[in-house]
Amino acid sequence: MMQEELEIYRKVGRLLAEVRENVRPMVREGVRIVEIAESVEKMRV
Repeated sequence: MMQEELEIYRKVGRLLAEVRENVRPMVREGVRIVEIAESVEKMRV
């Protein structure tokens, strides 16, 4: 079971890295957090 859990953590880490890279250009002054959150929801991989 431990190996399966590690693979899940790795997969989540890869997804998080992808989302972070896609969101990075959106984070700037004047952009509301809600707008960023909505964009992330649309990205669902």
